[in-house]
Amino acid sequence: MVGSDIVSPAGHEVVAFASRQEAEKFAAKHGGRLMDYESLAQESFAD
Repeated sequence: MVGSDIVSPAGHEVVAFASRQEAEKFAAKHGGRLMDYESLAQESFAD
C-alpha cells in the first residue's frame, strides 16, 4: 500500500499486509494504492 493517509516516521507511507483482502480493507478506510512487490521495488520515493 502506497499513498494512504498513514504517516510513517521513515517519511514514506509504505504499508505491508499479509493478504490482499487486508490491504483492500485498509485502502477502503485510509486510501492509497495497492502495489505488488515487483512494482514497489521500481517505485521512486525521492522527494
